[in-house]
Amino acid sequence: MRFVTARAVAAFGALALTGSAIAVGLAGAPSTEVPVVSLEAGPSDAVLAQRAEIGPVPPVVSSDHLASAAPEVAVADVDAGLDALSALTAERELIQSRAVVADQMLDTMRAQRQQAAAAAARSAERARIAALSPRELGQKLAADRGWTGDQWSCLNSLWQRESNWSPSASNRSSGAYGIPQSLPGSKMGTVAGDWRTNPATQITWGLNYIRDVYGTPCGAWGHSQSHNWY
Repeated sequence: MRFVTARAVAAFGALALTGSAIAVGLAGAPSTEVPVVSLEAGPSDAVLAQRAEIGPVPPVVSSDHLASAAPEVAVADVDAGLDALSALTAERELIQSRAVVADQMLDTMRAQRQQAAAAAARSAERARIAALSPRELGQKLAADRGWTGDQWSCLNSLWQRESNWSPSASNRSSGAYGIPQSLPGSKMGTVAGDWRTNPATQITWGLNYIRDVYGTPCGAWGHSQSHNWY
């Protein structure tokens, strides 16, 4: 009869299997020899191979540990995400602020450029007008009032006879002065103080006088032809 080891006895608890109890339990059973496997032997080759294929068993982590660790990881991730969003928001606001400043600067530069262009145009026009002869200037100012064609011919003939288009022409007998022969010459001061020397001031006054008294240059020319004055 073969005996099991003390390790097997400990594994099965406090059961003490005596020879008589075994005999009673097996009474009437077929006489079949059951091989007894020694519990002292190590695991079989098949078991060892299966363990090798599965790999080492990971350590057991308690649910309490997982419950306490998960919130810490989640809070850290949220904090990192909030920091990133805050940085992006600040960067966007800075870009928008700079864009507003850039637009304002661009508008200012455009306005300054337009003002400079307008000033340059006025300066160029003044220079061009200053280069005109009194007759050319008279033709331009008359055209600005719509007096062209026959009206310009009448005006040219009138002031050609009165002063020969000279801004310093003076009538010694009457005291009439300038291109339109204003009497007295100081009347032209209602246009500007430079009436003694500036053809534009004299012509402007003369055109206003013709408009108010005769209506058109041809009306003034017709009167001059009839009365030798206008």
